[in-house]
Amino acid sequence: MSRKSTPTIAFSLLIFLGFAIFGSNCSVANENSYELFYRFKRGDQLRWKVMQQLRVKTSMEEKTEVVDTISLSTKLWTVTEVDADGTATIEHQVEEVDMHRKQTDLPDSSYNSQVDQEVPIGYEQVSQSLNTPLLKLRVSPSGELLGRTPLVPYSLGTLDSKILVPLPKEKVKVGQSWKIPEEAVLPQPNGTVKKVRLQKIFTFNSVKNDLAIISYKTERLSPIEEAKLEIQLFDKLTSGRVELDLKTGHILKQQTDVKGYVLGFEGENSSIDHLARFVENFIPKPGIASRQSTNAIIR
Repeated sequence: MSRKSTPTIAFSLLIFLGFAIFGSNCSVANENSYELFYRFKRGDQLRWKVMQQLRVKTSMEEKTEVVDTISLSTKLWTVTEVDADGTATIEHQVEEVDMHRKQTDLPDSSYNSQVDQEVPIGYEQVSQSLNTPLLKLRVSPSGELLGRTPLVPYSLGTLDSKILVPLPKEKVKVGQSWKIPEEAVLPQPNGTVKKVRLQKIFTFNSVKNDLAIISYKTERLSPIEEAKLEIQLFDKLTSGRVELDLKTGHILKQQTDVKGYVLGFEGENSSIDHLARFVENFIPKPGIASRQSTNAIIR
């Protein structure tokens, strides 16, 4: 079984994921109809506590390997420009991290940027990327990602472009859904690619005590017959939930889940079980901690 022995491979992108949480405005049109759109102000600095967990269990013949990772971090968005139509330019960075990794037959590893005076081997790239702008993002009032410019060497990772919640441009009522088509491009061993049609379904579930709940799930519309291609779809078949505060116009919490299982990707007795959870909690003001998520999936 092929193994990754350094924590950088499993961790290097975890803290840079998730660009979904930002200020918004929700106007009530009538008793059950709402106009949802994101709103930014130049100079805003917005922070979130971020938790990401990943567990991958791989079995081949009589060998089973389990990799558990968890990353806790503080994310900062700085709004540098806002156009007349509300489109915002945002710089994304990470201020601190606390990262842990366990892997079968290997020593545990960890890195806490607030505690460790020396950076452990494998976490050098993470340490060097803290407290510096990593990406410049362009986001429309409806949540469309119009541009992404790396400010340092950067590779896309798990959930990287799947966190922004697209909002409908029309007024919506509680219980109403909207659909967003997507296409996954999966590389194949012969150098070609297979295109898979997907669809995300968003539902405006409820409003209670000025807290609006939006959930979503992803459906696969194209058939796939090869197990190895199924594995490539794990991070694209996400589901999630968003809590939007109608008074402050901020998303207070967002959770994204990935669950995938494939049997027979490398022989009859091979299998891979993939679980991931990503949670962001808004911090109202610098220095005031938000409630920590207890929605852990790794035991």
